[in-house]
Amino acid sequence: MILQGSFHLCEVKNMEGEYYIESGEWYSSNSNKSINNPLIQLERNKSMIQQVFNHYRINLPIKAYTIFPNPNFTLFQSSRDLPIILPTQIIPFINQMNKITSLISKDHMQIAERLLSLTVDKSRYLRVPEYDYPMLKKGIICEKCEQEMMSPVARHLVCPSCGHIESIVNGVMRNVRELKMLFPEMKITSAIVLDWCGLDSVKCIRRILMMNYEKIGRTSGTFYVEK
Repeated sequence: MILQGSFHLCEVKNMEGEYYIESGEWYSSNSNKSINNPLIQLERNKSMIQQVFNHYRINLPIKAYTIFPNPNFTLFQSSRDLPIILPTQIIPFINQMNKITSLISKDHMQIAERLLSLTVDKSRYLRVPEYDYPMLKKGIICEKCEQEMMSPVARHLVCPSCGHIESIVNGVMRNVRELKMLFPEMKITSAIVLDWCGLDSVKCIRRILMMNYEKIGRTSGTFYVEK
């Protein structure tokens, strides 16, 4: 957000569950395991914006915040001086922004246009590392904190780190989409998906694939394609 006398950078983290901070480290209350500090990305982005401002001689102070919009997110033992906006603070934060009187000039519009001109859909410097199927770690990863999910219980997967619960159907289908993205030429079979997900029930995998894909073949060469 560009205001008359300041530039506001907002990093949104849709984390869920209970967490606490101790000696500067972030932990999941469910497992007491440390997690990646979500404020690191904020500092990195702020630094990058500051470099751009310095290069183009833009004299707007940068105020940065990490916003947690998920109502099921709770943070304990946080310092009041941390640049975070908790779920219950979002509306007061917006109201506070709306009360700031700003006269947007041609210079502000030029700043916005300059930032937009630097935005690219895909970095030309992006280099995907070489990989093959055997070298990749197998298993279903939590979509919230990116830790490995536990074995399914009552048709659900539970993350031991943040406590996130997901149906086994959704978890398997997420992994199948990842598999197709990484290996677009690979045929989707129940054996491959079983191995990729790190599960031990081929009947469960077959049932999920039958629900979401079209079965091709009736022998050991059976594979699945999108309907």
